[in-house]
Amino acid sequence: MGKPRKIEITTGKAREKLFDEVIDHLQRYNDAEKKWIADEAGVHWGTLYNWCAYSTYSPHLRTIAAVARALGYEIVLKRQHAAPPKLKLVKGRK
Repeated sequence: MGKPRKIEITTGKAREKLFDEVIDHLQRYNDAEKKWIADEAGVHWGTLYNWCAYSTYSPHLRTIAAVARALGYEIVLKRQHAAPPKLKLVKGRK
C-alpha cells in the first residue's frame, strides 16, 4: 500500500468535506469490496450502503474517520487558533 492520502480538518465544514471525500472514494468499489472495507473499519456494511445511497446526512465523525482510515487516509486535526472563552458577567448580590 502506498502513502496514505492526507486530509486536514481545519474548519467547521471539515466533517462534511471528509464525508464527501469518503463517499466519492467508496463509489469506486463493488458491494463485496464495500463489505470488506466495513469489516476493516468496524462498522456494519449497511452503513456504507446508506452513505453511498445518500440516505445519511450527518454521521458521527468517529465512524467517518474509521472508514477513511480503512480506505488508507491519514486524518490530521489541526488547530488554527484558540477560541476565546465566552464569559458571562454576573452582578454581585446585595
